[in-house]
Amino acid sequence: MAQQFSKEELSFVEDLPQHVEIECPVCLNILTDPHLVSCCGHNFCGSCIERVKASNGSCPMCKEKEYQAIPDKKCSRIINGLEVYCSNKEKGCEWKGELKNMSTHLNKEKREGECQYEEVKCRYEKCQKGKQRRYLKYHEYRECPHHLVLCQYCSSKGTFLSITKDHHLNNECPLEPIDCVFSWAGCNDKPLRKDVHVHTADTKHMTLLAVAYGRLKKENEQMKEEMTKEVDKLTKEISELKSRPYHEYPLLPVDVDEEDPHLVSCCGHNFCGSCIERVKASNGSCPMCKEKEYQAIPDKKCSRIINGLEVYCSNKEKGCEWKGDLKNMSTHLNKEKREGECQYEEVKCRYEKCQKGKQRRYLKYHEYRECPHRLVLCPYCSSKGTFLSITKDHYEECRQYPVTCPNKCVSTYIPRCSLTAHINECPLEPVDCVLSWAGCNDKPLRKDVHVHTADTKHMTLLAVACGQLKKENEQMKEEVKKLKKEDACFNYRVHSVLADDSYPLLPVDVTEGRPAVHFYTSACGQHMSATLMGGNPLYDMDEVLLLAFHEGKFDKFKPKLPKIFAKYGDKDTLLLLDTEATYEQLPTDISNAVALLSRIHPQTKWLPRLLQPCYTGKTSSYAYRTL
Repeated sequence: MAQQFSKEELSFVEDLPQHVEIECPVCLNILTDPHLVSCCGHNFCGSCIERVKASNGSCPMCKEKEYQAIPDKKCSRIINGLEVYCSNKEKGCEWKGELKNMSTHLNKEKREGECQYEEVKCRYEKCQKGKQRRYLKYHEYRECPHHLVLCQYCSSKGTFLSITKDHHLNNECPLEPIDCVFSWAGCNDKPLRKDVHVHTADTKHMTLLAVAYGRLKKENEQMKEEMTKEVDKLTKEISELKSRPYHEYPLLPVDVDEEDPHLVSCCGHNFCGSCIERVKASNGSCPMCKEKEYQAIPDKKCSRIINGLEVYCSNKEKGCEWKGDLKNMSTHLNKEKREGECQYEEVKCRYEKCQKGKQRRYLKYHEYRECPHRLVLCPYCSSKGTFLSITKDHYEECRQYPVTCPNKCVSTYIPRCSLTAHINECPLEPVDCVLSWAGCNDKPLRKDVHVHTADTKHMTLLAVACGQLKKENEQMKEEVKKLKKEDACFNYRVHSVLADDSYPLLPVDVTEGRPAVHFYTSACGQHMSATLMGGNPLYDMDEVLLLAFHEGKFDKFKPKLPKIFAKYGDKDTLLLLDTEATYEQLPTDISNAVALLSRIHPQTKWLPRLLQPCYTGKTSSYAYRTL
């Protein structure tokens, strides 16, 4: 039987002849073996009209009961001689020729054929995935999960899926090297699976367990303390910030789209009519000049200029070649309508639960072939529903759906309604260990229950408990790291909002002979200043760096003082040894005064006398270091 094509599948090289019928009124495909009926002169496929006559049916067009069907050779020659492109043209095939040669070119569902862009099913029955002929061999030998391979450890033969998923991931290959169950404790051995119990019983693991357990317990306690401190700190800072009034932010200009343009009387700018009316309705000032009293007048001249602009279709990059006046763009696009001139405009699928956007030229194909909400029948129980409900939900419930034994036993495909009875007797079904009450989570096969019960490997329960502790420890580390990161971002945002000065954050550059540099030790930190002075021969000093503490914006938060280092040459020098002390705050110009005094009296021992008043029960608020 000749292959049939629908008109939508074919792309004709030239326009179709108007005087010849090429579509069958019964199957709606291109005529195959056309027959002419004597009653009304219409053409039908030979198989279609014979099927109608065999059921004693009347003519599908004129409803006449008595008629004859005669092969129409002339119509057959015209249709077979139509020059068409390959139906896989959009995939890249460049073939074109007569319609009668299309079937030979495509050779549908056959592995061999001229068209390398035709989709053919994979040779393996359990796969049956469609691939273009040019990719078929690569798929069957490289990609298909059902192609035959050998196990790299024990040379067992099977499909790629059974070897990589069932044979190894389900822990069956006896010669596969695996990690020791105590690898987390420092054991780097990789015993074979068949020797894992012998290796686990080695006494060296007891020492590793003891060391690992002590280390994990200590880290766990440290993490809990640190996490508690960070949570308390964040809670306090957030509550203080919430108690402050919200700041007023400036109104941003309206995004102007020149649709129904209006001219404002205050500054002469143009706005969309709907936009400026919305601004006026809220008693807002002009978005550009902030004038409160103004009028908005339709700008007909601007409207004519904009509507007369010659533009390309907004779907030009998708392939549409239309161009014309901007005012005609809406008619050309006809947005959100199924019918329209632009075949490249995206339109939503007719099914409410889909609503996927497709170009108009692909919309019918999507709704009849691709849409997951199209209506289909279940091939096993003939239930009716959408493609998605049948293949996703119904298949999970269909009592006649064929399933395999989850234990991969000798039984193959079993109706789902019989699976429970089979599992209750399956020798490969994993069951709970009789010692599960003691913490053993192993699930031996039903046929191996007695052998597993006599095994001495239950001593490794301690390893499971330690592994769980390590996992919780790592989770806490991640949570603490996340809290620290959020704390840093939060402090920086608070600093940016509250700090009304231009003082930078550390690090800063300090130059000799220049005024004091004021800075914050960190985001929401303490306010300090630094001055670099020349040396004093009375103290045997080359250069002196002076640090001073001042009143800051964030003192009420009691910020912590970080360690501060001075980089001089290739050497880093710690400036403040006691970061937990409380320092007295000095006037903001004290550093410049000290520097001036050193230049006026270079030979006077002024430094001890100047610092003497700062020792008032608190730690000195002034520190100097020789570099």
